[in-house]
Amino acid sequence: MRLIEAGIDRPVHVLSNIHDPNPGPPWSPARRDILFVGSFCHPPNVDAVLFLVRDIWPLIHPRLPD
Repeated sequence: MRLIEAGIDRPVHVLSNIHDPNPGPPWSPARRDILFVGSFCHPPNVDAVLFLVRDIWPLIHPRLPD
């Protein structure tokens, strides 16, 4: 899988698109989570996640290590 090859070591959950999303709690500066919604069967979505992990995450992680 390309995500593992890219070094992603965080839990990844795959949901089908037939479920209604749970909006969850309102946004708060204390939140420390990221959600990507998209099919990994669509190559631009895979590219977007790889870009996030390779180029964006290294800038975020030192500031929010938890």
